[in-house]
Amino acid sequence: MNSEIICVGTELLVGDILNTNVKYISEKLAAIGINLYYQTVVGDNHKRLKEVLEAAYKRADLVILTGGLGPTIDDITKEVVAEYHNEKLVKVDKYYDILAKRYKQMNAEVPAGGIKEVSILENSRLLENEVGIAPGFLYEKDNKITIVMPGPPREMTVMLDKEVMPELLKYSNDLIRFRTLKIMGVPEGKVDEDLAEYFVMSNPTVAPYAKTGEVHVRIGAKGENEEELIREIDRIEKEIREIYPDNIYTTGDESFNDVVVRTLREKGLTLATAESVTGGKIADYIVGVSGASKVYKGGFITYSNEEKENLLGIDKEKIDKYGAVSSEICMEMLLGTERKIPADIYIVSTGVAGPDKDEKGNEVGTVFIGLSIKGEKSIRKYDYSGMRNAIRERAVRAALLELWKLIK
Repeated sequence: MNSEIICVGTELLVGDILNTNVKYISEKLAAIGINLYYQTVVGDNHKRLKEVLEAAYKRADLVILTGGLGPTIDDITKEVVAEYHNEKLVKVDKYYDILAKRYKQMNAEVPAGGIKEVSILENSRLLENEVGIAPGFLYEKDNKITIVMPGPPREMTVMLDKEVMPELLKYSNDLIRFRTLKIMGVPEGKVDEDLAEYFVMSNPTVAPYAKTGEVHVRIGAKGENEEELIREIDRIEKEIREIYPDNIYTTGDESFNDVVVRTLREKGLTLATAESVTGGKIADYIVGVSGASKVYKGGFITYSNEEKENLLGIDKEKIDKYGAVSSEICMEMLLGTERKIPADIYIVSTGVAGPDKDEKGNEVGTVFIGLSIKGEKSIRKYDYSGMRNAIRERAVRAALLELWKLIK
């Protein structure tokens, strides 16, 4: 079964409201094997909504509309769908009674718009609204299914789960199961090359999604037997993990920062930092996770050479000789932090974020990350390109990735 979602509302087109309904509906449809090929947003315009509806029926067996079920003049969804199918709108008595009671308390009559709000298409199936006052409906004609639901997410989600999904299950014999592998430290282009043979498969499917600083690879399998689907997904995950043994940090909902902090807690390890080029962002990523107080001891932001001397005790002569952006000073930062804060692991950063080279001629994007874990020290140099904040962000992620590789 092929489907299309139509979201009605000018407020969606102009960006006044974030359209979360499409994400929620899409995930539900995918889980029961219903193909979704189009998502359309249309404003509160009678002519354009009718055109969109007509196009949807030409390419989809199931058309789901959300929004435009209210009492005002610009709530036109029910009227347009009724006109398109040459059906009448009929009020639902139970909802009308609730509405009439509300207006009676205000010493007022129910307006025509209110009657529209509590109406559905004649010859349709009522979809109960447990949260609001506008009922939805399911309508079948000419081998096409039309589902109309309210726009407010708190109403739509309940109606979809309790009323719509049980009905749609009758039309789907297939299941679809997904699993997402979250990959850090591998450029999107490299993932495209490495997994090219997987991306052309039809069932199961493997698809990459670029995220900030990482790539997510989603594996999907479609069929009637759930055990077989999971087994197939397991097989592909195993193969991809062999390609990236140190870069897949989770298949769950956790962020990379969550995983780092959780792993530190599970291992009983503590962390301290000293940051120059990253300016406290490494610490910020850690302490932004609940439970970080169990693992993060503290740190320094030694952005200037003077504070490298004052806070970490680094000799000025060494800074003058090697420059603040050097493997030697990165090592001195590690040693200085070790002297100041007792911890199991230390991370330090120094580098050139731009816009110009430093006094020693280091290019913009030159970054040194130092790690010390129970006395074992390592310094790694990175050469980044891009804008100032992008360089700093990449340095933070590189530091945390190196940390995670050591402790996982």
